[in-house]
Amino acid sequence: MAELAFSPRDIFPILWRRKWIITSVSIVVGTFTYWFSVTPAAVYQAESVVKISRAAANMQALLLETLSWTEGDNIATQSAIITSQKIKARVALRLAPTYPEFQAVTFLLADEEEPDYDALEERVGDNPQLARLISGITIEPQRKGQSDIVGIQATASSAALAVDTANYTAEEFVDYNIAERNREISQAVLFIQARILDTEQQLREAEARLEAFEGDHAEALSLDVGEAGGLSEQIESLARESSKLEEAIGQLKAITHVDQYFAFSPALREVEDSQISPLEQQVLQLILQINQSRRERSELLSYLTEESREIQRNTLQTEQLANSAEELIASLLQRYGTLRDELEEQHASLVERHTQLVAAPELVRQRESLQSQVALEREARNLLQRRLQDAEIQQAGEIQEISLIQRATSAAASSHTPRLLKALIGLMIGTILGGIFAMILESRDSSMGTPLREHP
Repeated sequence: MAELAFSPRDIFPILWRRKWIITSVSIVVGTFTYWFSVTPAAVYQAESVVKISRAAANMQALLLETLSWTEGDNIATQSAIITSQKIKARVALRLAPTYPEFQAVTFLLADEEEPDYDALEERVGDNPQLARLISGITIEPQRKGQSDIVGIQATASSAALAVDTANYTAEEFVDYNIAERNREISQAVLFIQARILDTEQQLREAEARLEAFEGDHAEALSLDVGEAGGLSEQIESLARESSKLEEAIGQLKAITHVDQYFAFSPALREVEDSQISPLEQQVLQLILQINQSRRERSELLSYLTEESREIQRNTLQTEQLANSAEELIASLLQRYGTLRDELEEQHASLVERHTQLVAAPELVRQRESLQSQVALEREARNLLQRRLQDAEIQQAGEIQEISLIQRATSAAASSHTPRLLKALIGLMIGTILGGIFAMILESRDSSMGTPLREHP
């Protein structure tokens, strides 16, 4: 099938023949562009500049030893506050006396008591008419590079409104920060004071527990743990001595006659005591005297009778010596019993002391744990007291965390494309469309010898 095409040398004659069509289309498009293009009303931009310091990040710095804080996050937070309805509502109230478009805000927010920022934001959210009025305030915060400087750009229908909007926004933002800062500091002071009272109570309780523990275990805590080995040997030695004494006491109790004392005598040599030795010597002497008296009796009986005075005197003497020996043996038994009781007391005391020594390391660990609790509570109290001092200093001071460093003094009008320039662009577009339309008509009109060529 053949295709029709124009050669480049045929275009200009065609356009010339169809010049009235091209001209008509250009004029129509240009006219429509002129009349139907809308030139927006002039708008003005003004900018005030504020500085946001790090102290405005968060009052938690009063309560924490360290605070994770990034400047970018803080700038973004403060920028959101700048464009919030609470700030815009206060700006609208200040604009109302001067600018008619905001006069209704005064009546919508009229109140005997001026509401705070949060109450303003809540009332704006509950009142659609008020929200529409406030939405007419166009504010855009822009951070200056990586600094903590933020420009507050206000866009309005007049230069004066743009300047006032920018300045009022900056001033209200500064006032909001001061009010918020004072509120947070007051809350922090009250919170820290309450925490100090709780911490002091906990500290007193920890100190009381430590004091009671040290009082209950004062003796054990004062012991030298190295004594445990020596005490074990002493306890074993006392146990052996006590066992020997118990055995001696048993033997003494079994004596029913003085003559039986000689069977007990060898056991006495294993027990050392300053009172026992003299008693033993006296008993032995009495026994020797008794034996001597008995030998004399035997000799007297060889030539005297039982009824003789000498035999009777000897018998009486022997009985007296035996009684004295029995009394000494009774005293010896009593002394053995006393010595046994003393050894048992010493043994019990040493066992108790040894038990305390064995338990001393665990008691020391418990005391150290209680001391650590006291130290932690004391450190927590001291930290809170330092935080309270910092908060009170800030509460009493004039710390300017958000500062207005440059007020808006003028507003620049935004530029728009003029209607004549838009009409000229429309004429150019119309000319192109007219040329295309002329070429289409030429391709369909063969009565005038259309310069068409067939290409196989």
